[in-house]
Amino acid sequence: MHYRTRGQHKKEMQEIAHYMALQNKKKFDKVRLIFTAYYKGNRKHDPDNLYVKPFLDGLVQAGMIKDDSNLYVQSVTLKVETGAKSDYVTIEIL
Repeated sequence: MHYRTRGQHKKEMQEIAHYMALQNKKKFDKVRLIFTAYYKGNRKHDPDNLYVKPFLDGLVQAGMIKDDSNLYVQSVTLKVETGAKSDYVTIEIL
């Protein structure tokens, strides 16, 4: 993927996470996060290829978490599910 295209995708993901976090209005001191990527079809996907940095930045930007350092984010779990009706990512905050 071209770096400009990748940069645009990163910005969009960050803005979506920021918007969704603002809707929630909760603030957390320490979190454990579970990112689940849902993909159409049954093609295999590697969980470690899920790029979560823009989502974390959006949560920080919205004030849901103070920072994405290990002082506030205790763990990040990556999961992949196939066979969904569309491609999307969910974030569980524990």
